[in-house]
Amino acid sequence: MDQQNNDGEEIGVSRVKFNEAQSSISPYTEEESGIVQWVMSHSGEIIENKKEAEYVVIGIIVVITLIALYLFFGTSSPEVEKTIDSVTGIEIISGQVPGGI
Repeated sequence: MDQQNNDGEEIGVSRVKFNEAQSSISPYTEEESGIVQWVMSHSGEIIENKKEAEYVVIGIIVVITLIALYLFFGTSSPEVEKTIDSVTGIEIISGQVPGGI
């Protein structure tokens, strides 16, 4: 298990040292995402810190989601052409068979 270096000295597991200051660094960093940086740079200095920019991004996502839901589930119905028969005075809907069920 021990290895030898170029000088002939044995290098064993017991000689391995760890720098504890580096091993305690969290793998999670506090870097800003690209969209947060973009919002901060294009806000005209209205948004001053990362937290405000994150709230703005969340607000934009909520607004876009609401608009998409409205457009998808909107209450618009197709236009139905209605005419009134001049002889009988009965309302006729296009596609309806006169006297039909």
